[in-house]
Amino acid sequence: DAWTGVAAHVPRGRGYDAQATVFEAQVFPDGERVVTLRSDKRAVIWSASSGKALQSLELEGVCEQHRAVRVTAKSAVVTGVSYAWEDPAIVWDPTSGKALHRMKHPDDRIAHVETSSGAEKVVTAGFSAIFVWTADTGQLDLELARHDGWYFAIAVSSSGSTFVASSMGGRIFVWSGFTGQLLRTLTMDADAVALALLSSGRLVGFSRSEVAVWDADSGERLHTLGHPEGEPQHIAYSNGGAVVGACGCVA
Repeated sequence: DAWTGVAAHVPRGRGYDAQATVFEAQVFPDGERVVTLRSDKRAVIWSASSGKALQSLELEGVCEQHRAVRVTAKSAVVTGVSYAWEDPAIVWDPTSGKALHRMKHPDDRIAHVETSSGAEKVVTAGFSAIFVWTADTGQLDLELARHDGWYFAIAVSSSGSTFVASSMGGRIFVWSGFTGQLLRTLTMDADAVALALLSSGRLVGFSRSEVAVWDADSGERLHTLGHPEGEPQHIAYSNGGAVVGACGCVA
């Protein structure tokens, strides 16, 4: 419970397996379901209100190196994306676990994947290129400008109108999701390892030296926030972006 800090549910039932490691969990855009990706190549979809397992799926085409999951939704159709370091991103059917599409970079590994819930777009980033796909068809829509050096993090607006990626030298690139045109380049004191695009129109970057907030449309830096202790890991934010949190890992 976000107000009390008390655990609302401890997932149990047919989707629970104490021997399987949960790599990642994601909340569906409807806010009513949560999907977890496990080390036994299964995805479990849970009820967010009751904590009960709704479905336990053996995912077709998923290997041991697939350790992250993303979700998106269009009307009653929901797809999830799972990716690995050297393997293609896989769009799968959340009712059957069947692989619908495989997305693979022509000459690059996929290191990051993000999705836009409203536009049904999947954005994949490798060492030197970023590709934009349509989740429903698996069609490649855009290849963003290639770049010398690898990408550390990517973020996508819910409408799919803006894509953001951080790279070496503290640079953050902002592209149009419609044309693939580079709109602006922002900078931080160090490489941003986590990014977030908020529905309020704010862009948040998290590096080893600072947490910065920009206006995503103008590129104006609005705030420089204090840095949490340890290596930067993740950014979390409330619906609407009124509250932003960043966490680090202390060795």
